Amino acid sequence: MASLDPESAATVLETLRAVAVQGVAVIASLHQVQLAVTYADRIVALRAGRIVEDAPAARFDTRALDQIYDRTISP
Repeated sequence: MASLDPESAATVLETLRAVAVQGVAVIASLHQVQLAVTYADRIVALRAGRIVEDAPAARFDTRALDQIYDRTISP
């Protein structure tokens, strides 16, 4: 949520979540992984234009971050 303060970003994402609950498909491009994990049902992550992770947000973990960034982020 570029250029938004955290409260405004949360408001926008909560609004999108409410729309999704009504059965409308919502696609968002986020660079803040924590926001994606918090608000998304499913995360599709790209690196160099290729899908490197496609999983429910609840299963998104540090191993997924390792795949996205092609380096060990997890301890």
